[in-house]
Amino acid sequence: AVHEKYSLWDAPVFLKEKEKNIDYFEIILLCNIATGASMAFRAAIKHEIIPFPVLKDYHHDEWIALNAAIKGRFEFLNDKLFYYRTHQEQQVGGVFFDKTEEGKAKLMRFFDLEPTSFSSYKRLLKRLLRFYEINVIIENKNQGHTFCNTSQSIKERYDALKKEFKNKFPLKSRILFLADKIMGKKR
Repeated sequence: AVHEKYSLWDAPVFLKEKEKNIDYFEIILLCNIATGASMAFRAAIKHEIIPFPVLKDYHHDEWIALNAAIKGRFEFLNDKLFYYRTHQEQQVGGVFFDKTEEGKAKLMRFFDLEPTSFSSYKRLLKRLLRFYEINVIIENKNQGHTFCNTSQSIKERYDALKKEFKNKFPLKSRILFLADKIMGKKR
């Protein structure tokens, strides 16, 4: 299907229009925006990315993108060079958004690294925790990847954001963390 919608590949244009710096590592760290179907990379980085970590809900495209982004070698091209076909066996979706203001806002939430609302703090904390847990597993398996050993900085980032969240929303955050504790959720 050909989509007349916004896509992930439109986001950098919107960010540049707002004169926002784009830190792809930070963005990919918090949300997998990479699509393997649209990637190209030099053979020279194969030793940095292979073997791919095999973890539940962690995809090779995210791994490749993070490794490239941490070295400042990841970039979105806004040119439409192929048609992205969606199908029922899709591992990951969510690359297309309605061409409305609401669709554009939903797309841009992936790239919002500066939380302002209760829900945006909650979302970022959840993403950081997810990636921290994944990174700890990768570090423990340590297959000789140069990307490993970032879990401490992720934990520091998580702790700082959690403190900021508690200061900005003292009552709501206390209730959330208490409810999570009662429900047995990790925080």
